[in-house]
Amino acid sequence: MAAAVLHQVRDERRASNKGKLIASDEKSSNITFDGNLKLLNKVDFDSETMCCSFDHKGKFLAIGLSNGNVKIFSAESKAIVYNVDSPANNKNLPVTSLKWRPENKEQLYGNVLFVTYASGLIERFHVTTNKSLSKYKIEAQVLTSAYSSDGCHTISGCSDGNILMLDEQTNQETMLFTPSSNTDRMDGHMMRVFSLQYHPQDDNLFVSGGWDDTIQWWDTRVKTGCSIKKIVGPHICGEGLHIDSTSLNMVAASWRNKNNLQVYEFNTGKLLKTIPSDNYKSMLYCAQWKNKDTIICGGSHSNMLRIINYASAQTIGRMDDLQGAVYSIDNFKLGARSTIAVCAAKNLYLVEDTS
Repeated sequence: MAAAVLHQVRDERRASNKGKLIASDEKSSNITFDGNLKLLNKVDFDSETMCCSFDHKGKFLAIGLSNGNVKIFSAESKAIVYNVDSPANNKNLPVTSLKWRPENKEQLYGNVLFVTYASGLIERFHVTTNKSLSKYKIEAQVLTSAYSSDGCHTISGCSDGNILMLDEQTNQETMLFTPSSNTDRMDGHMMRVFSLQYHPQDDNLFVSGGWDDTIQWWDTRVKTGCSIKKIVGPHICGEGLHIDSTSLNMVAASWRNKNNLQVYEFNTGKLLKTIPSDNYKSMLYCAQWKNKDTIICGGSHSNMLRIINYASAQTIGRMDDLQGAVYSIDNFKLGARSTIAVCAAKNLYLVEDTS
């Protein structure tokens, strides 16, 4: 969920929307493409697209809207195939994050989607039956979330700076991550948390980032619930943290003019590289590794998607002049090519990286 929208969260009460598919050969007004990018599909909605997430097989793409509804796009039929309406007690406030539960043999359901809302509501849905599996409500806004790799726990970042861990089976709080009373240490967040990422190989470890210009490291085995270390600098205002599973390098996207795309070594927190802006400067909300050699990012001002070669720090693909800021991206690699989902204004774009 992008911070710009939560500066003034609106109680949107628009009618339920239906996704309208636009063929890939239909022109998108004023949007420019450079490099190895090809527009596959464009889906229009009646409400702003805030977040998106591919499932683990690339079969479904979930899109969260600012009116609290969730739409499920099928990669096979190229259409919206399922709808999850805003829960009654959410009051049509925005969807802030979407995460598909990792599937394993012990779980009764597949196709489970973990959804958080600006109202403080947390809910799990079985998408293909539109069945609510569990609900949890807090007083603060819930802004981001992540699943552990085994699917046994979720963590959710909140507007009060706290991070809540829930047990997947019981839906009970198992831990609350928050700073200690020692203000000299800053062993936790002082402001909104907008990004969470588990370590790809160790579910005991995760990182978080937010408005207080810190990235915090956490260990679930530390019973105090305080962070174990931090770095100061990145101003995270969206899904701006992502760890590559092979190199364990972590990219951080900041919503600011300078030094807004940086790569850190996860284990030490050492800054490895600051990637300069190209000719089309943008303040960044989101970033992901496409693979260990390539970074994808998106943001506001030039309203763009940018693909970057990590070694050379050069832009190898761009999508510019979208109708609004790029709040969220996700990518799924099938074979040699990647499909990238882009949320901007009231649109979802599916773009193929042909490199």
